[in-house]
Amino acid sequence: MIEVNTRIHDKFSIEFKTSFVARRKVKDNDFSAYMWFFIPHNLDINRETYPKSRFYQDIKSYVRVITPKFLLQDIVGGSGIPFTNLKAAFQDLASSPTRTATKEYEYQVKMFSAITHSAARNGCYNLMGSHILPEVVPTLCAQYLQAFDEVLRAFRSLRTIVYQPTIADGIRNYFRYGDEFISNMFKLYTTLILDFMQKDA
Repeated sequence: MIEVNTRIHDKFSIEFKTSFVARRKVKDNDFSAYMWFFIPHNLDINRETYPKSRFYQDIKSYVRVITPKFLLQDIVGGSGIPFTNLKAAFQDLASSPTRTATKEYEYQVKMFSAITHSAARNGCYNLMGSHILPEVVPTLCAQYLQAFDEVLRAFRSLRTIVYQPTIADGIRNYFRYGDEFISNMFKLYTTLILDFMQKDA
């Protein structure tokens, strides 16, 4: 399903926000969008005053991919789709380090990191929300920290795959960056939760 929201950005530009909701059961989702602009004649905008080449130069396009939503404990636990995809990309890269496998590996590291960040942030702010009963906060915090620790350990368990001799050292940097990013998030949200619990105590 495609949704288009239009708004006047400023006195010189119009903004079209186009949203495409992918169907989960379909492996590849595709769509096309056609737009027509009807401009009043008295604005004196026509082929002579505003050629097609200039129109395309003036367009600015931004693509924003929305991070899939997961609970922190579902990233590696259960079916653990994000971790399953990540591990498969690592194994494919180790067995056949082609350009396609490298791109998929890079993409999966970024996606796993983004999903973890989103789940960690949402889980942390949910814990600190006013709707949580004070007596369940310690239990929920312990579950949150355990789930985050499992995510970090699972990610680091892939080190043995990425350090195979078939993989160039420069390609391993994606793994290192992902590890650093997830580790920094772990520190950040753990600190926020500890501060919250100390204030609440």
